[in-house]
Amino acid sequence: MSDGTRGTPRKSSTPTLAIHQDIHASPSTIWAILEGVRLLPTLSPSTTAAVGPPALQQVGDRFDQTVKLGGRHFTSSWSVTGFEFERCLRVEGSVLPGTQHAITETITSESPTTATLTMSIDYTLPLGLLGRLAAKLGAERRALDEATQVVASIRETAERSPAANRTKQSKRST
Repeated sequence: MSDGTRGTPRKSSTPTLAIHQDIHASPSTIWAILEGVRLLPTLSPSTTAAVGPPALQQVGDRFDQTVKLGGRHFTSSWSVTGFEFERCLRVEGSVLPGTQHAITETITSESPTTATLTMSIDYTLPLGLLGRLAAKLGAERRALDEATQVVASIRETAERSPAANRTKQSKRST
């Protein structure tokens, strides 16, 4: 099947997954974690390697991520497609053949020392046998579980950071 473009398989879109997490750290502390692509193996349980610049700083920056799924390793390339310094980072790539992912991480400042991180994941699965197999294997549930763990790891890392600890100490002394 094609979508009218010769040789391009039609894709089946799935709903956006979204996770919201309050974090007791400054937006700049959270941002430093989001832009630090090399931290991915410490944040994501399935990521075994991330190769790219020390920090994602503009649209067009790229990185490679290796994940282990079902006992196999897959390497995917990601590109920054949206960038608002200390507010929003969007990357797009493909984890498995025939899939497309767009991950948007948005920081909403609640105060100088607290923010909400929202991670939204848009993805498409191929139609046909591969798409049905992915759905049957619980692709959406696995993606949501992984994203939830990543967001929790970002929160823990941000709240343990020296900047967050200095802020907590100064609040106690006032």
